[in-house]
Amino acid sequence: MRPNLQIEDANNGKSEHANGSGADQMVMASSGMTKEELKDILIPAVQQVMRPIVENLIQEVVIPAVQQVVREEISLAPEKFSACHNCEKFCYRNSNETTASRTRGSELKFLDEVSDSVLTGKEIKGKGGNHIKVALVDNVTGRPVDSGSEASAKVEIFLEVGQDNNADSIGRENDKTKPHFPKPVHVSLKQGIGFLSNVKLGHGSRWIRSCKCRLGARFVGKFDGSSVKEAWTESFKVLDSRSEWNKKHHPPSLDDDVWRLDNIGKGGVPCNRLHKENVTKVKDFLFLLSIDPQRLQKIVGAGDKNWNAQ
Repeated sequence: MRPNLQIEDANNGKSEHANGSGADQMVMASSGMTKEELKDILIPAVQQVMRPIVENLIQEVVIPAVQQVVREEISLAPEKFSACHNCEKFCYRNSNETTASRTRGSELKFLDEVSDSVLTGKEIKGKGGNHIKVALVDNVTGRPVDSGSEASAKVEIFLEVGQDNNADSIGRENDKTKPHFPKPVHVSLKQGIGFLSNVKLGHGSRWIRSCKCRLGARFVGKFDGSSVKEAWTESFKVLDSRSEWNKKHHPPSLDDDVWRLDNIGKGGVPCNRLHKENVTKVKDFLFLLSIDPQRLQKIVGAGDKNWNAQ
């Protein structure tokens, strides 16, 4: 009976070993394998397990996310294209304008003509009594240049006496024999435009003859390496204001001195007699003429023939 028990125990042992876990079997089986042999077994096993997980992740997460990004980019594409196109046009236009402006340059220009005659000591004004404007203009478009350092620069105003077009014809402060500016005249541009305000011509102790002059305007220095063309007005006549002091007015105003009337000289006998009778203005003369013409005739000392002729 004893041998049979041993065989049964041995069979039971074999049966217990055969029913062990797969992991235990793998460990026991791999205990005698090399590293390369383990790789050949484990890598395919891991790939077989992970492949369904990765494929499921791609289908449920990655593909929808990529599709959403693509849809958004497609919907924004027209707007981005339009913005980019406008930017290119703007940059191209600005580049062309900048290049063109540097190439074509600019020039100073008087926007108003000086009145036909100017008196020394009186403000120089344009025709119609307006202030004279000088502007920096684009020499292609003719429009004022309202931006950049040039548009707010100072402009020198100078006077050319005669029409010789040379340096000697420029009126100088220390030359009292010709019309001149008593001091340097500068105009500050604002957005490319400046105004001549309270600008007057001076004269010396000696009377000056009437002459033709013209105004000039120029920058001192250069901007961006390019010079700006100077400006000139048309010629106008300059008169010594003292020549107007004894000039008759036609017609005279009521507040004019009585000697502005014809046949009454300044400082003459009739003028002095009128002043003694407090007839100093044209309006005084007309008032006395209307109420007592005989008395006025006697004051003036005019005979009947001359009086009636007047």
